[in-house]
Amino acid sequence: MFHDVPAGTFAGFVRKGSARTVVELSGELDIAVAPDLRACLGGALEGPLPAEVHVDLSGVTFLDSSSVSELVSACKRARQAGADFSVTCGAGLPRKVLAIQGLTDYLRVVDETTSADRPPSVLPASQEVPTERFPRH
Repeated sequence: MFHDVPAGTFAGFVRKGSARTVVELSGELDIAVAPDLRACLGGALEGPLPAEVHVDLSGVTFLDSSSVSELVSACKRARQAGADFSVTCGAGLPRKVLAIQGLTDYLRVVDETTSADRPPSVLPASQEVPTERFPRH
């Protein structure tokens, strides 16, 4: 996972597979990066969707309401398209923010260890496609 990002920055990676798309986010998710976050999540939801879209927030150090709004919008889009949507965020600040806002059930926040046969951020090698990095420079 990509967790080592400089303070005040954001990184997002999208890995699309035939059965699962994984979005790994790291850094500070605030209003300044909301357009990049929207592009990252939107990129994950483009084209035919797999059965599952998973967002990994375990590398996120700050999460504000604009970023939570982007997560909720992505969740709605995925579910309207018939895909399952889930989030992993560890025990840190992102989980607390989502819990305070009453969104842990709606966004289906799961622990990394709850996956039946693999952690949420791992795709079988046969299903991986090139990773797309956000923000694009």
